Amino acid sequence: MKKISKLLILVLVIYIFSGCGKSNDPKKEEDTPTTGTITISADETLRPLIEAELVAFHADYKYAQVNVRFKPEAEVMADLLNDSSKIVIVARKLLPNEQKVLEQQSFNPRTTKMAYDAIALLVNKSNKDTVYSLDEIKQMLTGKIKKWKSSKGDISLVFDNKNSSIARGCIDLLQGQSMDKSMVFGMNNSKEVLDYVAKNKNALGFIGLNWISDVDDKNNQNFLKTVTVLNIKGPDSSVVSDQYFKPHMAYLALGYYPLRRDIYIISREARAGLGSGVAAFIAGPKGQTIIQRAGLLPAQTQLRIVELKNKKIEIEREKK
Repeated sequence: MKKISKLLILVLVIYIFSGCGKSNDPKKEEDTPTTGTITISADETLRPLIEAELVAFHADYKYAQVNVRFKPEAEVMADLLNDSSKIVIVARKLLPNEQKVLEQQSFNPRTTKMAYDAIALLVNKSNKDTVYSLDEIKQMLTGKIKKWKSSKGDISLVFDNKNSSIARGCIDLLQGQSMDKSMVFGMNNSKEVLDYVAKNKNALGFIGLNWISDVDDKNNQNFLKTVTVLNIKGPDSSVVSDQYFKPHMAYLALGYYPLRRDIYIISREARAGLGSGVAAFIAGPKGQTIIQRAGLLPAQTQLRIVELKNKKIEIEREKK
């Protein structure tokens, strides 16, 4: 009888303590797709877009708190591999060696394409050289072209960070050729690139398009008052190889602007937690609409492109 009583007391104690700390308040429960608190890592070059998405997400889900660490791409991927972040947002897929690391940790990462951004090239407002081919840009990066056409000033190549996705994208573009580091200036973030180009007449800045694409964002539009966006020649193999384009949403969709880049959400969550909820929101109708309104190309919804042509409208009067 005593043994039975002791057993009942033990079960009661376990029951009491197992419930300790739990609450009916959704904010205090373990995170779910729409509640709880998590910290994610995101590519700093995507900051305006990610901030816009999370403002909308938090407005819809008041019991969710998603904190973001904006970092260069290399550091973001390190956070994913060492489990500092359950999900990350970057401008590339996992590399084979990164995939292998996660699989060795018994994780099967999920990758969702969320948007198409671009590398935008900026010059100072006083610079009259605003039209270049992709081959000429490559020659600038390798040091074969060192001076501007009109002013003959020395070109300064300005990047946000040596470990950023923008710098990596330009290195990939060179396909094994070496970048001329004597021409390169490294900043700490994308805003510093914009500020530097605005103040230096010989600078050529490289940033993510989402920093300047949103026509409703005052910060975006203020940046455009101080810099000029370069027009880049269409791909040689295309029907527009003799035309030049700015990084506009429609030109990203048609493939006319040659420096487009894909944006991905990569998750290592083992269950459907808040990270999965964020990914689903961004890839869903509302998240994709935010991407489109930000002047970028959504990856999960179809975009209708309407071509407008100037044509004389003739009205035939009814004969009496």
